[in-house]
Amino acid sequence: MASLVAISAWSGFSADVNADAQDVLAHGRPVVANDGATDFTGHVVDLYVVLDHPDDRILAFASMIDVNLGTNYYQSSTGAGWLPSNDRSEQTEARTYADSFVTIGGTANSGATPVQPSFNQTELDPGFGGNGAAGPEYMGGWYVPGSELTQGTAQEQPGIGGQLAVMVGRFAIEGDEYFSMAETPVLVVWVDGENGSVNGTQIDVREYIIDDCNQNGIDDANDLFYGFDVDGNGDGILDGCLPTDLDGNGTVDGADLAMFLARWGTDDQSADFNNDGLIDGLDLALLLAAWSIDRDEPGGG
Repeated sequence: MASLVAISAWSGFSADVNADAQDVLAHGRPVVANDGATDFTGHVVDLYVVLDHPDDRILAFASMIDVNLGTNYYQSSTGAGWLPSNDRSEQTEARTYADSFVTIGGTANSGATPVQPSFNQTELDPGFGGNGAAGPEYMGGWYVPGSELTQGTAQEQPGIGGQLAVMVGRFAIEGDEYFSMAETPVLVVWVDGENGSVNGTQIDVREYIIDDCNQNGIDDANDLFYGFDVDGNGDGILDGCLPTDLDGNGTVDGADLAMFLARWGTDDQSADFNNDGLIDGLDLALLLAAWSIDRDEPGGG
């Protein structure tokens, strides 16, 4: 198969992302895992290409920018570079759940946390930078080396809620900071499962979010782990999910009304519940609608 650089220059690619390749989703989560000697603690992102037909098949995938974020992606002490080649005799938790690798649809299981396979028919484009690279370079990609291989065929993926998709890689950064691959432009090349045509398009990665009750674009589990929001009263609901509880005591009451009225007519974001830049009657209506919601009581919102 031609290199990905050559593939990207082909003419006749479909420009309609809705034709087959629906989306590219990044499922990011914190992971703590043992590597035999030291524990890995960091953020792990699994990338999936969402397709619309069970016979659709991914041929190649590439980053349109350098997504290395200025640091090396994590490789465990038993890691063997970016290409999947997991030696089961040296398996560790960190290698199973945190080792960075790229693939076109190859995993050792189909669970919510896919495992790097011991062998996988995936090759790196020259622009990637080599198997020992810190991360994909600009237009660095990976591909299935033969058109007869079917490992990139769409499957239901539990890691993104059972959507029909192909896993194309895992990217992990060690440390205590959250990172996102959202809005990274990528190139996807696939075979249409219905008519056999080869198509390609550019898509911006989106964050896969399970719950986002405070609507900040970050999954609630990540909010809590990284301290972007808190659950002050331990009720399992992030405090930011009830913005009208201005004093954070778990109840919307007279104390919150007094704090709200003190901000009346300003653009104080803490009480601008509808985010229109002005604290006014519309915000008051939202506060009153939440009046007496007590999250410490059974059935509280």
